[in-house]
Amino acid sequence: MTDFLRRLFEIIFSIVVLVLFSPFWLLIALGIRLTSPGEIIYKSRRFGKGCRPFNLYKFRSMVTNADHLGSMNVGDTDSRVTKIGRFLRITRLDEFPQFVNVLLGQIGLVGPRPDIEYYVRLYTEEQKKIIFAIKPGITDWASLSNFEQYRDFARAADPDRFFEAVIRPLKVDLQLYYCTHRSLTSDLYIILCTAMRIVKVKLPLPKGVREIIAKHRAIIAGEGVSQEETSLSQPNGTGR
Repeated sequence: MTDFLRRLFEIIFSIVVLVLFSPFWLLIALGIRLTSPGEIIYKSRRFGKGCRPFNLYKFRSMVTNADHLGSMNVGDTDSRVTKIGRFLRITRLDEFPQFVNVLLGQIGLVGPRPDIEYYVRLYTEEQKKIIFAIKPGITDWASLSNFEQYRDFARAADPDRFFEAVIRPLKVDLQLYYCTHRSLTSDLYIILCTAMRIVKVKLPLPKGVREIIAKHRAIIAGEGVSQEETSLSQPNGTGR
């Protein structure tokens, strides 16, 4: 019954967002088309429930073939990001085509963010059993804790190394926490928190989430991990 209500809410919510804001999406599409050559929608191969691959949709915020021109993780000052792309990434408007993915049943409104193949391979088998047992989503606790990661990537000596050393361990722990504590109530609160973060308002996070974040901050401080020290190279691609 809970899964049925969750799915019903996802469908209604996605249709309302897509229809209500359709004039705004058309303006964004026009802006992308007029300011840089290439497709309006960027398709990224991600992995969902059961590790099944699918195409995740986003408004294109980077130059064509950016996947092969640098690091996988991109800061908001990266030269591959287009002028309108910087605005879309900071406001998270580049993510809105994913409501189509929600209608297709490939992702939910709330759930672990779907990864590219490179990062899927880094999960342990035990982590995969938990995280890939449910559909991924547009937002979750990990997304909220790393809401401004584009700025962190811009300050990092190597964005990919910074992601693996600092952001990803926290992301995985928060994904596991979500999967083992998920409920309709928590999903609704995550959606509310995400909406408020877009307009620069931070709502309090649950105690369990705060404790996980605090633990990782203590580990980083204890190990002396810094953005400047993260300088290992990674293969080309993009985890946008």
